[in-house]
Amino acid sequence: MIVKTKDPMKGWSDPVKLNFEGIDPDIFFDDNGKAYVTHNDAPEKPLYEGHRVIKVWEYDLEKDQIIPGTDKVVVNGGVDLSKKPIWIEAPHLYKKDGKYYLMCAEGGTGGWHSEVIFISDNPQGPFKPAPENPILSQRHLPAERPFKVDWAGHADLVEGPDGQYYGVFLAIRPNEANRVNTGRETFILPVDWSGTFPVFKGGLEPIQPKLAMPQGVKNETGKNGYFPNGNFTFTETFTGNSLDYRWVGVRGAREGFISTTAEGLTITPYETNIKAVLPTSTLFYRQQHLNFTATTTLKYVPRTEKDLAGITCYQSEKFNYVFGVTKKAEDSYIVLQRTEKGESSTIACEKIEGNTPISLRVTAEAFTAGFSYTGWPSRVISPLSGRYMPVKCRMMVDFPAPLGPTRPYTAPWGTVMLTPSRARKPSKVFTTFFASSIAVPSFPKVRPFLPGHAQVPQLLHQGPHPGGDLCPPLPVLFPDLADEGAPA
Repeated sequence: MIVKTKDPMKGWSDPVKLNFEGIDPDIFFDDNGKAYVTHNDAPEKPLYEGHRVIKVWEYDLEKDQIIPGTDKVVVNGGVDLSKKPIWIEAPHLYKKDGKYYLMCAEGGTGGWHSEVIFISDNPQGPFKPAPENPILSQRHLPAERPFKVDWAGHADLVEGPDGQYYGVFLAIRPNEANRVNTGRETFILPVDWSGTFPVFKGGLEPIQPKLAMPQGVKNETGKNGYFPNGNFTFTETFTGNSLDYRWVGVRGAREGFISTTAEGLTITPYETNIKAVLPTSTLFYRQQHLNFTATTTLKYVPRTEKDLAGITCYQSEKFNYVFGVTKKAEDSYIVLQRTEKGESSTIACEKIEGNTPISLRVTAEAFTAGFSYTGWPSRVISPLSGRYMPVKCRMMVDFPAPLGPTRPYTAPWGTVMLTPSRARKPSKVFTTFFASSIAVPSFPKVRPFLPGHAQVPQLLHQGPHPGGDLCPPLPVLFPDLADEGAPA
């Protein structure tokens, strides 16, 4: 589809559906008044899995529609069809020095991702690949390298006011377990286009985490509305007249279910929960760091057993964690639930006082994740004696941990003995409990934790409870002794 405007600040037209199939459409305006649309499509007769083509259409600027019958296949498969290249996509047309350039992603969006380029005398081809392709990729580099950036491709070019070209593209920063919890992110590199073809400076070398600031450009990172970068803290009180643009909704505008007041954010829930492929009453903040802590304070009393509000780590409706407050019978419970491939299971839960604020926290470090809460009054369950000790408490589910013998951890406030769980298959859950030199028995009935898929640590889901058993055996509880010198 396409939208247009004469002034972006004054709104846009209604979207117009363009009459073709495929993905990744791009519009190109030639200097002779004509326009063209390029996109990825399936070939008439696929030769192998991942075989795709790039098409070009003439575009009618008066009717805002492609011109029927003008489509041409300008790239079949990729740079070299005999090598069975996969997933040629994300095409962009450029014109420079009287020549037309077609730049595309090739190799899929995973480990074989790359950017390739073609040249022609005509915007509708035929296009000839550059003698040196790809012009951007990390696929040939050693897997073990510092500050690893991978899966680079899906690029676009822009010319700065000083005539310097830059390329923006997608790539990922995998964690130590080579998982991609931060998802695909936008990167930038300078581009040298002094020769016939553009060349990404450093695009075939290990991409570095920092670039030199261009001459004459003032660094306002994190200032005056510009995004912060590197390590930073973001605090949101939800008391302003407008909500920060970093908060987003899924499949629907955030304004449909939120309001801000002097006391904070109020969510008016939809009838759907985050497992539905529908707009949900969930406010998200995209994960930007491999290591992070996200905390929210919640004042909420569920009305029914189908109600839940809290914090979620969300990759999709089929892969997520929900950590929040729900109801069972007449009591409120804090519950941690994991959804994998659409199937939900409850990892832990604890009865709480329902009429007091509660703080929820998610802490991630590399490829581990921990969920904790604080509230007053509450209690810790001793798995050794079954006795209840009234203290300010925090529930922590910490995973994964290597299997091994019971081992002590000594701190100024005492000794914790760590005992990994044992199961038929190696378990990724370990149980911990604060005491003085006593071992904690494992909980074989607790489901083994499998490494998570969460990509978006987010704040505040409210809506129907996603389902699953409410209270299996509680895997981990320990006192919150932060005020007494215990490590956070």
